[in-house]
Amino acid sequence: MRLNNKYISFKFGISICILMGLMSCSLNSNNYKNKISWLQGTWTSSHQDMLAKETWNWDKENNCYLANGYMTKGNDTLYTQTLKIHSEKEEIFLSVTSSSRIETKEAFFKLTNSNADSLVFQNVFDQYPMFIVYVNQDKNLKTQAIGQKQGQTVVDSRIYSNDEEK
Repeated sequence: MRLNNKYISFKFGISICILMGLMSCSLNSNNYKNKISWLQGTWTSSHQDMLAKETWNWDKENNCYLANGYMTKGNDTLYTQTLKIHSEKEEIFLSVTSSSRIETKEAFFKLTNSNADSLVFQNVFDQYPMFIVYVNQDKNLKTQAIGQKQGQTVVDSRIYSNDEEK
């Protein structure tokens, strides 16, 4: 069993290294507003009887991208989220506050890699998810939450369409 966990961790590490190696960090605290403007809008994903929605806008007052999001299953709201992409001391961060009926959680991620159409954020506290990825894909938005749960690599992928593009 120990070998299997090492193999899983090795496989996860290699996957992340490949992902990071394919991207070059081109964003900085001075240019990220325009470089990731593709993120703006209302994005909707239907997946396995669940509806997820994120609405991203530039907040001029606070110089950051803000989003409100939620996920529902039928008439039941599974969680709501507030997301924020902002700069601090020359670096770019994503903060996520998720609330469900049971609890409220906060997670903080640092932008580690990017290119013209993708962002990779790494959890600063090394918790699940370890990475959040946003990819601009020809009028769609692909998101991935990547991490380890019970010794297994978990990748939660979603494809969102832009409500304004319909």
